[in-house]
Amino acid sequence: MDPEQTWAQIRQHTSGKRVAVLTNRDDKKLMKTLEKLLDAKIRWVIAKPRQVDALAKSVKAGTYFMVIAFTGFMYHKDGAAISAAARQSGTAYIRANKGRPTTVMLALARDLGIE
Repeated sequence: MDPEQTWAQIRQHTSGKRVAVLTNRDDKKLMKTLEKLLDAKIRWVIAKPRQVDALAKSVKAGTYFMVIAFTGFMYHKDGAAISAAARQSGTAYIRANKGRPTTVMLALARDLGIE
């Protein structure tokens, strides 16, 4: 799997779209990197109760094309709440372990059916 080619294929799905990222850490550098790699507008959400509740409401309302959850950095209940909201609205919910760019790429390729 060639990373540049894979990111190009992923961008065919994400370009210009709104994507939420759920994590338990603030990482502006990673956010900017992912915005560039996805060519998407990212809302970075720190997994705190109020933020998770607000994100769940936005996801249920269909605000986002996709939610990427860095599951290695959050409580299971937070991921479960957003996953349930995504199912209700038909929003893609992608589990990307600790959120490194390569991990995100592999998770997106897996869930988007890119080989």
